[in-house]
Amino acid sequence: MSNDWQRLSPWAIVFFAFRGLKHIANLYPAFIGVFITAQHFDLGWGAIALYTFYAFVVLVLGASLYYLNFFYIQQGDKFLIRSGILQKDRLELPFARIQNITVKEPFYFRPLGLVILNMDSAGSSQKEVGIAALSLAKAAAIKDTIERYNAGRGSEKDDNCSIHNETPNVDPLAKKLLITRSNADIVLHGITHNRAWLLLAFMAPFFEQLQTLLFHLIEAIGFDFATWISNKSVFVISLLFLVSAFFIFFVMSLLSVLGSILSLYDFKLYAGKNIYQRNSGLLNKHEIQVKKSRVQALRYVQNWMDKIVGRLVLILEPFNASGGQPAAASIMQKILVPSINDVEFDALAKHVYPTFTLQKDAFKPISKYYLVRKLYMVVLPLLMAGCAIAIVSKQFELLVFAPLALLLMPLFYFRWRRYGWAQCDDYLIVRSGFIGVEYFVFPRHKVQQVKVYQSIFLKRKQLASVQFVLASRAAFIPFINERDAHALTNNTLCEVEMGGRSWM
Repeated sequence: MSNDWQRLSPWAIVFFAFRGLKHIANLYPAFIGVFITAQHFDLGWGAIALYTFYAFVVLVLGASLYYLNFFYIQQGDKFLIRSGILQKDRLELPFARIQNITVKEPFYFRPLGLVILNMDSAGSSQKEVGIAALSLAKAAAIKDTIERYNAGRGSEKDDNCSIHNETPNVDPLAKKLLITRSNADIVLHGITHNRAWLLLAFMAPFFEQLQTLLFHLIEAIGFDFATWISNKSVFVISLLFLVSAFFIFFVMSLLSVLGSILSLYDFKLYAGKNIYQRNSGLLNKHEIQVKKSRVQALRYVQNWMDKIVGRLVLILEPFNASGGQPAAASIMQKILVPSINDVEFDALAKHVYPTFTLQKDAFKPISKYYLVRKLYMVVLPLLMAGCAIAIVSKQFELLVFAPLALLLMPLFYFRWRRYGWAQCDDYLIVRSGFIGVEYFVFPRHKVQQVKVYQSIFLKRKQLASVQFVLASRAAFIPFINERDAHALTNNTLCEVEMGGRSWM
């Protein structure tokens, strides 16, 4: 590559504008305040539209200035990046430190044959470098250069241990297709893992305005809703409520299916010599790569709807997968395999952890003291608080509802039944859940910290709780025998200190 600093394509201004718009969208609570203030001062839609236009001009101007100040260059085995408008940043990114490579084809670049190449050295969005508006061929060439460099470094390490161990003339970048997902599988995943209800939480501040708008629309077509409903029986009103609830549920399910198709369409999971690669996406195509050594844990996730249809979700968790991002964004930053069955899970799990086998009947339960603790620390205080409020307020009819706190105990019981832990070779498995179930599998040598919790009450019962902290998340096992807790802690720390295996 040339020794001169290179500028991005002018189309990168579109990318920087969209990125700025995404950052602004995260400040939506502030816009709610602006909207309410505008209504209070009766500025009118014309003024709001004018201010929106001004904001758009500022956004495009900022994106243009950022583009004019963004330069990159490849020097040997590293990337150098210069960026910033008022605050100048210079980033040096050695190939050996690059952990994830993502090639994204957003919908606004696809007609132009351009992509965004993201290189991540620390597993978080704050350390991610995005080179936008590259041609697909140029991005592929850069990605192959980085992969070949890292594959060569891996071969050198292998050669130090064994000579002539590899088959000659084998491309180190060759990838094997592990699994694909059909359109039916993607739709089923959207139905069983419905996240569209988060949209209702986002729209909550606007419910009053939406309700007013709806009534205005009903009045505009000449329908007197208030008079109509006042003449209806309780049965008809209840039926209307049920139909409305079903309609809302149906719309939310459609939105969830749409989101699943947009993010997971044409799903393919590949395995290379040192990497896993996931390809998916409809409008925005994503190619996500994660080093095998970077995978911190394996998750088997099966909610109650998955149990009905006999499916589950497999998640390979890399280092700090979420990176502080919201859940909707982090789905595109991890290796998630949707809507598979137990046989497919076993095959994929064997590929990730060759000596691991999930034996669902080999789990040790936690102590029943978990239920006693919930009874005394949660249920009874709520029961007494309800009675106290009813007595102090002299609304004794509320005493009828106080015993409802006891209904929490069946919920805690089901959660207690789900909790469990097991060991398989060098792996620990933590089971949790409520109606559904989740198995969290991780190698001992990946553990960063081990914390043992034992209060005075737990010590009297000879119990303890253990928390294993990994680079991706923490696994918690509550209320187990203290001998088991100390044995797990000592064995894990011994493996970390004496095993000599890297966690990355």
